[in-house]
Amino acid sequence: MLKNMSKNPSIVVQTSRKLKTVFLPSALALFLSACVDTSSFFKNEITESLKNEAYATSEFYVNKANQATKLEDQQSYRLLAIRKLLDENKLQEAQFMFEELSPNLAELQKNLIQKTEYDLLSAQLAVAKKQVSRAEGLLKQVNLAQLSQAQQARFYQTQAKLAELKKDVIEAVRARSMMDNFLTDTRARQENNDQIWALLRNANRGMLAGTQPRAGEVALAGWLALISTYNNHLSNPAQIPQAIQTWKGQYPNHSAAILLPTELQNASSFQQTNVNSMALLLPLSGDGKILSDIIKQGFNDAKGDDSTAIQFFDTDSAPVPSLLAQAKQQGAQAIVGPLFKPRIDEMLASPEVNNINILALNSTPNVRAIAQVCYYGLSPEAEAKAGAERIFQENRNHVIVIAPNGDFGQRSSEAFANRWRQLTNNDAEVRFYNEAFEVVTHLQNGGAKQGTAVYLLGNANQVLEAKQTLDNSELAGQLAIYSSSRSHSPNSGIDFFTTMEGVKFSEIPLLADKDSETYQKAESNAQGDYSMMRLYAMGSDAWALARNFNEFRQIPGYKVSGLTGILTAGTNCNIERTMTWLEYRGGSVQVAP
Repeated sequence: MLKNMSKNPSIVVQTSRKLKTVFLPSALALFLSACVDTSSFFKNEITESLKNEAYATSEFYVNKANQATKLEDQQSYRLLAIRKLLDENKLQEAQFMFEELSPNLAELQKNLIQKTEYDLLSAQLAVAKKQVSRAEGLLKQVNLAQLSQAQQARFYQTQAKLAELKKDVIEAVRARSMMDNFLTDTRARQENNDQIWALLRNANRGMLAGTQPRAGEVALAGWLALISTYNNHLSNPAQIPQAIQTWKGQYPNHSAAILLPTELQNASSFQQTNVNSMALLLPLSGDGKILSDIIKQGFNDAKGDDSTAIQFFDTDSAPVPSLLAQAKQQGAQAIVGPLFKPRIDEMLASPEVNNINILALNSTPNVRAIAQVCYYGLSPEAEAKAGAERIFQENRNHVIVIAPNGDFGQRSSEAFANRWRQLTNNDAEVRFYNEAFEVVTHLQNGGAKQGTAVYLLGNANQVLEAKQTLDNSELAGQLAIYSSSRSHSPNSGIDFFTTMEGVKFSEIPLLADKDSETYQKAESNAQGDYSMMRLYAMGSDAWALARNFNEFRQIPGYKVSGLTGILTAGTNCNIERTMTWLEYRGGSVQVAP
């Protein structure tokens, strides 16, 4: 055949052309395939992992960085460590780790994957440190086109946190709605929806009503429609389940329609409270009787002509578990009480606490979430939290708590400090005093200056003496002073009011309106004693809470304007009270602006 081919040149040419046609594309494909394989072979897996979720601890990545021999590996592990340190809220350690990147930062910037992660982490750290302007600039530097799906979720989460720092609820919701598009884990999506819902539920209703979504913002429009639906039906919770179903029909593909915010899951199955028989567990004999009598009076006056049957059980006569069992046997559908902390602990330790609505009239360190139990009382802790919220609302950045040594001072200051930390992510300065003259020294040591907020606690005499001491010091007139209802005494006269000029204090609404008919009735029953009038108000509000028990337990944000404050249910169904704020001004007590 070869001979024939050599004798016929045309055959050689044709054969050559056929070989090129058949073998060259195959060879080229093999070559290109080899090139791809070679490039993938040189990818750094540690650096590539920066695009994904990081599941180990910061300690793990720090150790890996210290053990790595290649510079690129060291830098990638340090970036992963920074990410986890931020997750763990270890900001100082994250800053130190950034500084460890600095000597080789120019080399890192040449690696596109590392640079992208570095820019994103820099923005995250700035937000965590509340550096608003810096965070805004750093977020603009992040190259969105280079972000992986996991990184885009973190980018929009950082945007949302920045918006929250700026108190821009709509921008925060907008960012979290974008974030939802890049979340693959159901739990993470549920948490994100819960965060969005918390932002909306605590937002100003007028602002929400005036917000118009941009073109194409279906997710934001759905969220605004959902919060509007909820708020419009909050005064009539029985309509909320159907209202939510109607909303789902309008936005069937919305993230919240698929994963309803956790708070709304209870609301969507709400059943209105229906109680025909109720039992009060109170100390009806012994030293506690005088307290129970005034609570009962307030309870009965609030009940009025309502037909609900009321039974009374003396907690000094038998163990609380047996009283609970007895009340159930006699047909009680709800329990109000006990009053004293040891009795509440006794109740919480008993299986009899289950399967009946219980409104405990106090709280203890052993309080926990139980399906049908709420906790209500006039504790100093609740008032101290209200103090922290008031000072925060007035945009005071520096606060010092001055409290008397003892149980009241310890409990109040701790509650204030905890709430202040929740609101600001900063610690409040706390100082304790035995004598009034110590107050000025404590304030000076705490860095008090013009505009510093002081939460000054104590009884009327203690706060008066402390205010007099301050007025005679170099700090006179420089501080914004707040106090609690304990400093408000019915025995105070014009001299007291004048000395306390400018001091703001919290008080229950009943005692803020001396011209009301309810005030006159309470004053008569309590013989003008403010402490007893507060217990009268507590009894009155206990009736309102018990009659709306399911509403408080199942409808987030449900509230009742009571005599002890605007009542809402917080964590573990601890009833929180928004109190009235008064101010000593011009020799009298007036409502604080």
